[in-house]
Amino acid sequence: MAIKLSSNDVIIIGAPGVLSVWGFDLVRTVARQLSDVKLASIDWTDEVEEVPPDPQELRTFYLSQYPSPSLGRLVRSERLPVVAFIDDPVDAVRYMREMLSCNFIEAIRAQTAAATVYTQLRDNRSVALFDRSSAGSAGVIAARLLEQLRLGLDTTAEKRLPEKFSFPLEAALSRHVAGYAPLGRIGSLSAEEAAIVEQVLRPMLSMASSQNIDPICWPSSVFLFGDQPDKHAPPKADLTGPARVIFYGPYFHLPAGRWRVRMVISFSDDPLGMPFSVEVHGSALIAKAIIQPKGEGTFQVTFSMNHERPQDALELRIRNEEGAIEGKVSLSHVQLIPE
Repeated sequence: MAIKLSSNDVIIIGAPGVLSVWGFDLVRTVARQLSDVKLASIDWTDEVEEVPPDPQELRTFYLSQYPSPSLGRLVRSERLPVVAFIDDPVDAVRYMREMLSCNFIEAIRAQTAAATVYTQLRDNRSVALFDRSSAGSAGVIAARLLEQLRLGLDTTAEKRLPEKFSFPLEAALSRHVAGYAPLGRIGSLSAEEAAIVEQVLRPMLSMASSQNIDPICWPSSVFLFGDQPDKHAPPKADLTGPARVIFYGPYFHLPAGRWRVRMVISFSDDPLGMPFSVEVHGSALIAKAIIQPKGEGTFQVTFSMNHERPQDALELRIRNEEGAIEGKVSLSHVQLIPE
């Protein structure tokens, strides 16, 4: 059964992270002091639909860390007020890894799932966007949040704000959120992992507010090795043996839309003319390209794909279509550019 939202309700979204933990708690604190408001949550698999306001129903503040595709479409419609919290991507991955005891790849995959909604926020008049890097003081955020929640800024409303929400933002976060770390500290992440987050996740977050975004980049280190499933791909793979999948992964999420895929791959001179296939899979095959290296060297392979299901974790497979006696192949990176 679909969750029914009306124009009286408010959508609050934010990927798991220090800022959204604080912001969601602020929303809950305010809502619990009101008799005409209730709280509810919307998850990744929930279907939502818009219905006319019912004067007999309480207003609802809907909290969502992983907005479903249908919720994303409703956000884009600009018919309901939306609050969006955007954290620093490196700190968000650090926070998930440390607080949930998950590994690095699990944390970044989860963050890409949450970030698929960000394209729906750009140039959206219904959205109050709070970015940790530029949101201002906690008091300014709280005041603007009250306004977006349609509570106004009168004296009574302001008194609902507890003292813990009145500090400078970083001070408020450090006092209130378990697992807080100052921006710039990567904690349990390595420098290499922090660099991967910058390539994979920061462009996705930029989609919330900027028209000019860098390509999303999946470096070779996030892919897996076909000869040793669930092991990271080596810098150079041996082609000796039968036709098979050489590289696969990384099971990250992308916003829906038309994408140009640009892959940089290198071959030894041994597989001259051997066909290689590149496939992108979600819940079904999305795109396929064929490569036939003309000799030793580094090649750029480009193709387009139409991605309609942001809820699907994407698997890119690179396969040699014929057996080989010798030869090596290296995957540098895959870039994804919205068309």
